[in-house]
Amino acid sequence: MPCTEAYKERHITVCDQTVILTNVELAAALLSLPEKNREIIFLYFFGHYTQREIGEMYRRCRSTTGYQIRRTLQLLHKEMEVLSHGNPNLFPMKRLSGRLAGSRKP
Repeated sequence: MPCTEAYKERHITVCDQTVILTNVELAAALLSLPEKNREIIFLYFFGHYTQREIGEMYRRCRSTTGYQIRRTLQLLHKEMEVLSHGNPNLFPMKRLSGRLAGSRKP
């Protein structure tokens, strides 16, 4: 079965690591973020660093790092809405952040 455009692999390099994504909208939305925001999201969700550890790397307190993660998820959510032709029902924020965050503790 041929691979459709929507499910082709997208390689994104963040923090000298390559992440392979199969969702075009997610890849595009991540690439639209400022580099620092991409790094923080990568470290938290793919690198499994805690908010405290990320804060130490960027010389910020844990609460500021947590705010940056939440704010970046909001930006990511809005960008994915735009990329999906403005249909906010495709990517509800609670579902997106819950799916990415899992049961993480600050």
